[in-house]
Amino acid sequence: MKNLFVILFLLTMDYVLLAQGLDIYKRPVTLEPDRDFDAIHYKLKLDIDIDRKQLTGENTVSLTPLRSNLNTITLDAASLVVTDVLDSKGYPISFRQGEDKLHINLSRTYSNTDTVKFTVKYYLAEQVEGLKFIDKTETNQLQVSSDCWPNKARQWIPCYDYPHDKVTQEMIVTVDNDYKVLSNGKLLSITEDQERGKHTYHWKQSKEHATYLINLSIADYTVIEDSLGSLPVNYWYISGMSKMQRDRLPRPPT
Repeated sequence: MKNLFVILFLLTMDYVLLAQGLDIYKRPVTLEPDRDFDAIHYKLKLDIDIDRKQLTGENTVSLTPLRSNLNTITLDAASLVVTDVLDSKGYPISFRQGEDKLHINLSRTYSNTDTVKFTVKYYLAEQVEGLKFIDKTETNQLQVSSDCWPNKARQWIPCYDYPHDKVTQEMIVTVDNDYKVLSNGKLLSITEDQERGKHTYHWKQSKEHATYLINLSIADYTVIEDSLGSLPVNYWYISGMSKMQRDRLPRPPT
């Protein structure tokens, strides 16, 4: 017991000394960029090829201008390749991609009372930190897992990727039937495509949140459905997990 106390004391002293050596006022100031629009909603449609570690997608963006005479939009877009930008009627509009940005020339000017909607079509053909394709090993199952913190959503979603802009979102994701899709919000539907051997999950996040909180997880999950009163509480675990590991999953209080 005495040795344990000594160890805890030393660890505490190390933490105190480390804290005393940090001067938060000397850390560099990080400024968020000015913006001339407020993103409202991202509706994402993704078709994911897990074996090739690739995806094709589109993001239908809804936003409102924060100034009059808005005729250009700049989104963050790193690693992904934009192929088309369409206005709300489906007509192509001009764009330019470069230096991790997507610059869009709107078909007309908008005022701060308008709502602007357009669709960005793109593909991702390389492995990125923001969306990891994790290979199967002796200890891990094959899976796809997003990691958008702090600003890596832009690597697989064309978006305004700063935390002072909050959005709602939809995630409509098509994968092979061997896998299930987990994302933010509520699962609205699962649509089967027997001819292609695929199915599509439609998730909707109705509460506004920052882009670094966007989640996409794909694996051979098994789902245990549970509830806390009228609140559904489901458990998604990787198939093949041992019973001992499953028993350790947290359960809602009875």
